[in-house]
Amino acid sequence: MIEEKRMSTPPNGVAKMQNTPVPATGAVKAQKTSAPTNDAAQAQRAATSPSVTTQAQASVMSLNTTQVQTAATPPNIATQIPAVATYPNATAKARSASTPLNVTPKAQNAVTLTIDDIGTKGEGIGHLDGMAVFVPGCLPGEVVRARLVHGAKRYWVGELLEIVQSSPDRVAPRCPHFGACGGCQLQHLAYEAQCRYKENVVRQALLRIGGVDVPLRGIVGADTPWRYRNKAQFPVGSKASIAQIPVGKGAAGDRQTPTYGCADAVRAVVDGVQTAACGCADATQTAASSKADTPQIGFYAHNSHSLIDIGDCLIQHADVAKITATVKEYMRQSGCVAYDEASGRGQLRHVFVRGHAGKHLVMLVTNGWALPQKENLCAKLMACTGVVGVAQNCNRRRDNVILGPECQTLAGQAYIEIEILGASWRVSPLSFLQVNIAQAERLYQIAIAAATEGFASPPNALDVYCGIGTLTLGLARKCATVCGIESVPEAIADAKAAALHNHVKNVEFQCGDAAVLLTNTQKKPDVVVLDPPRRGCEKPALEALRALGPGRVVYVSCNPATLARDIRELTHDGTYQVQYATPVDLFPHTVHVETVVLLSKLKSTTSIEVKIDLDEMVCPKCQPLGGGH
Repeated sequence: MIEEKRMSTPPNGVAKMQNTPVPATGAVKAQKTSAPTNDAAQAQRAATSPSVTTQAQASVMSLNTTQVQTAATPPNIATQIPAVATYPNATAKARSASTPLNVTPKAQNAVTLTIDDIGTKGEGIGHLDGMAVFVPGCLPGEVVRARLVHGAKRYWVGELLEIVQSSPDRVAPRCPHFGACGGCQLQHLAYEAQCRYKENVVRQALLRIGGVDVPLRGIVGADTPWRYRNKAQFPVGSKASIAQIPVGKGAAGDRQTPTYGCADAVRAVVDGVQTAACGCADATQTAASSKADTPQIGFYAHNSHSLIDIGDCLIQHADVAKITATVKEYMRQSGCVAYDEASGRGQLRHVFVRGHAGKHLVMLVTNGWALPQKENLCAKLMACTGVVGVAQNCNRRRDNVILGPECQTLAGQAYIEIEILGASWRVSPLSFLQVNIAQAERLYQIAIAAATEGFASPPNALDVYCGIGTLTLGLARKCATVCGIESVPEAIADAKAAALHNHVKNVEFQCGDAAVLLTNTQKKPDVVVLDPPRRGCEKPALEALRALGPGRVVYVSCNPATLARDIRELTHDGTYQVQYATPVDLFPHTVHVETVVLLSKLKSTTSIEVKIDLDEMVCPKCQPLGGGH
């Protein structure tokens, strides 16, 4: 499962909930991260096979361009396609979405390219003198003018200047921030073409890195590719630099820096001046200075820490926009200062929203516990549509880890109820949960079918990297016994509580290192399910799995590169053979894709015949794409 899926983990690996009236799934699965990783770099590191000959090959998952036909060039194409006008320079800082791109090429390094591939980060790829040229904002089949802005030994990076001939798969992005914001990479590509691209990413990774030509079943696309996310975590900033806010003098006459995140800091407005009683004498800052800042809540621009203010993110629930607007208005009125990572000063770092079925939990991540007019903020948030609880997380760290080690509930309830595969879950803001519930259920259904179909009697299963047991409880419905393995103690506690809450009695959970538990287990599982973080399985765990020798292995992956690397490890000596792979799109308009792979032991005498009815799983828009639909 994915990435961006796991949130950044506090120093002790988990964030605790305090003042929680009922048990809630508060564990963070430490191995996963919500921050996207560089798939191209991972592919290069993982590609140990001789079949991967260049860095460009390792980082390029080519689209089958025989399926893409170029259209006649429409007049004035540079002004008709919004993606061109808003896409940023490859090396420049993020610009406003309304700022047009300079389409005047520089003669000395402007080139004409035919785009024939898409890279793992969504950039178009052409070729010049035998070298790959990566140009963000381009699609296969397009002829473009680009300016070369950065060169390396085997590739160039270019800036899109003009689309000379457009792809029929190009669409106008719905989001006005697309191209500047780094959240989505593929909004300019029609959704059915996104599915085709992701299928090929999986196919090429398994072939080039894994060294296996895998029967690939058609991708399971999303019925609704918009408003699908149940989790949002927005950085908070301001247009003015906190470092420029005037600071008063301490009692001894020395210039002081108010540490707004200090423990038990108290801030009050007296005659227009805010005081910080936090161990730094009588340091002050003017309220007028903080109120003059314009709060920004949004996402970082691609490959930067430049914050893009987002009014409404179209892959989040519509209620989230009202929540962030309420926080910005509170900041303007109260003088609450946005955190500045350069100076380490300021109060509000992130706004975190977890929601499902129109019910939302809001968590404020702060640089210390003090917030001005905290009760007023809670009241305003609880008045927002669907908000059922507000919490605060304290994080004083000077790095990019989002969450600190402690939370407390400020208002309302500490959890929301979510149903997955017929089981009920109490989810807190900190719980790990797939961000797309509808597609997660389809992913789990495919994995469960791969693990259980074809046995004469219900099998015994191990679920390794089980997290809070979402898939484990689903497996329990079709298995004789299931044992979940996870290294995070709090996740195991949540899994046990969920099993008890749902009256599931044929499961058990073990906490510890996967390799150690697989090595020492006395169980003889018929099937082992692997659902590792983006970095994949540790090699000792794969070695222990091979020694354990189950007849069947089901691998659920959120990273095609590390999936392919681990598949090579399991298949290179003929111990296991891949039966098939099924991609699932949990993240429309991004480059991320999940995959379920079924492997069987070659020496096993048990044949595997798995029948999966995908008629209700596959997005109708994806039917024309072929590949086994």
